[in-house]
Amino acid sequence: MAIKGSTAGLLFAGALALGAGGTWLASGLIEDDNVVSAEAMLAGFERRNQLVVLVAQVVPVVTNKDPGFIGMFDAEQTAIIPATVSYSVNMAKMGPDSVAWNETERQMTITVPPVMIQPPNLQEQQARYYRDGLWVTGASVERLFKANSAAALKQAQTLARNESLVAIARASARDAVERNARAYLSGAGIQDAVVTVRIANQGANLQ
Repeated sequence: MAIKGSTAGLLFAGALALGAGGTWLASGLIEDDNVVSAEAMLAGFERRNQLVVLVAQVVPVVTNKDPGFIGMFDAEQTAIIPATVSYSVNMAKMGPDSVAWNETERQMTITVPPVMIQPPNLQEQQARYYRDGLWVTGASVERLFKANSAAALKQAQTLARNESLVAIARASARDAVERNARAYLSGAGIQDAVVTVRIANQGANLQ
């Protein structure tokens, strides 16, 4: 039996949890309080591996229909299934040119890899379902559940690419990297440095 589906609506949740808190870079990197080493900073970033910069919630709303018994008694189910999405930066992909320190001008430029969107995680235990139909069989319900889950996952992937969410993730990545760079520089006795953080292929301090 063919299941027919549609997106009855899109509900975008504004509850966001920013990651990458704290200063995890400076600890253990400074060997000489008066020396700033781009190589040491790069090594510290690389050890971080996957840096989660944002965890967001999106809420797909999907509807599917099942033809029911011999094409009669159609059943319809609308599902509202929250999903969490993580945005991360693979710091291990930073290379020798990713950190530049100009001692004379006291300027540091850091280029980090692009923000990556991780696969959404459906919170099906928090889902809400609305069903309609004169005669809904157990087999029909099972097909509807599977169809709605598949549709919700696909819709969550689309919602995760929302420009506003991606912009927030990039801003969070820049903030985390800059905060840790400044902590490292402060540990070396430098308080007045200019720190510029770029996201690869996104330009300087893109908002």
